[in-house]
Amino acid sequence: MLVVVQPETVVKWHRMGFKLYWRWKSKLGKVGRPCIHHEIRALIRRMSRENRIWGAPRILSELRLLGYDVAESTVAKYMLHDNDSIYGQAFQLREVEPLDLGNVIALLQVGGLHHRYTRAAG
Repeated sequence: MLVVVQPETVVKWHRMGFKLYWRWKSKLGKVGRPCIHHEIRALIRRMSRENRIWGAPRILSELRLLGYDVAESTVAKYMLHDNDSIYGQAFQLREVEPLDLGNVIALLQVGGLHHRYTRAAG
């Protein structure tokens, strides 16, 4: 037996099928993102407090070594942020004694690189 239908009817059947599927799928479990346990949040805050130069990727790798599976955006969300620094956590500004290196007044550490800033002549 052959049934001839219009293309709009086939599209309507597919839409109804997807609608029923997702209605059934959402009834099976909880909807939305899973909540982050207080233990993991406290651990993220403790790591960021004790290791100020660590960023979200480093804390994420440490959490994965401990067996926790979280996203990097979650780690960044729950980290303690240093609002006093104008450079954020990726940069570290260290004061240097003028007598030590002559006219070098500060070393700026970006990742593993050190940048020297000198006094202007004049």
